[in-house]
Amino acid sequence: MDAPPPRWAVISACGIAAVLLSVGASAHATDLLRHGLHPYDWAPGRLTLYWSSLALFDTLAAVLLIQGEERRGIDLACAITTTDLAANWYAVYSIELLIEMPSYPTAPHQLR
Repeated sequence: MDAPPPRWAVISACGIAAVLLSVGASAHATDLLRHGLHPYDWAPGRLTLYWSSLALFDTLAAVLLIQGEERRGIDLACAITTTDLAANWYAVYSIELLIEMPSYPTAPHQLR
């Protein structure tokens, strides 16, 4: 059986993850504060509810990681990441085909 990773490595990884989750939580909280309970009015209600709930769940995962509940914090962060990826994929590749969304310049020649 392999030895567990050094404690400093676990603490560092959990700290970085907690910071990244906090950034996500603050982004969703900002959307809620600026735009109310329906900050993503172009999205279906289920997606709006999910993305808004990430203000709570991202914060919860970050707090679990900071408090030393590594396993529960990592499990929640993995669930958040997986479901957020699926929701974002659905929004980009399914909803975008149904509604006209503004296109944003991505190539340098489009930025002029």
